[in-house]
Amino acid sequence: MSVEDILSFMNDFPALLWRIEIARSRIEFLNNNYVISHGVDGKLLLKNIRYRNEVVVPDDAYLLNVFMDSVKKGKTSAVVFRVRCPDDQTAWIKITGATNTWDPRYYYGFLLNVTDTVEQIKALLNTDVNIQSLVDETETAAVVLDCPSHKVLCCNVAACTLFEMNRDELVGRHLFDLCRESVKTAVEHMLEQVVVAHKWQGKLD
Repeated sequence: MSVEDILSFMNDFPALLWRIEIARSRIEFLNNNYVISHGVDGKLLLKNIRYRNEVVVPDDAYLLNVFMDSVKKGKTSAVVFRVRCPDDQTAWIKITGATNTWDPRYYYGFLLNVTDTVEQIKALLNTDVNIQSLVDETETAAVVLDCPSHKVLCCNVAACTLFEMNRDELVGRHLFDLCRESVKTAVEHMLEQVVVAHKWQGKLD
C-alpha cells in the first residue's frame, strides 16, 4: 500500500483519528473528520476540558476520565458515552485507543459516532428480549441498570422488598441512592471495572 493510499484511507475514515504523545500529553489529529455529531466538535472535545464539560452528559463524564487514565498508563481502552447536541438531541460516541507497539511513546485512537449502532441494539433488545420478564423470574433481588446513567431500568418484587419501595419508586433511582455511604467508593471502582472489562466479580460488604 502506497503512502497516498494510506493518506486517502485516513482522510476517508468516518471517524476522527488522533494520537497522543503520552509523556507530554500532546495530541495530534490525523484527519479532519472533527464533526462527530451535529454541532459537536471532536477536536475541542479532546483538547478543551471546558467544552467537554459542556457537551458530555454529566452522568457519563467519569467514563472519559477512565479512558484518559488508561491513556496515561498506555493501556488499550474503549468507552461509549453520550454528548448533547445543539438541537436537543443526544448522540452516542465511542472513543478507543491503544499504544503504538512500534513506538510506545504514542497512543493512537479514534472518536466515532455510534448512535445508529446503539439504536439498532436497543431495537433488537426491545424486540427479542423481555428483560422485565427475565428479572421477574429471578427469586433473589435483582435490578437492571442503564450503564451510562447508573439508573434503575427495571426490578423484581424481591428488590422492592429489599429496598422497601414499590416498583414505581425504585425504577429511575440512581444506583448510589440504593447504596450505603460506606460502600459507595467500592461501587465506583466496580463500575469502572465494568466499563473497561465489561464484567465484575466480587463482593460488596
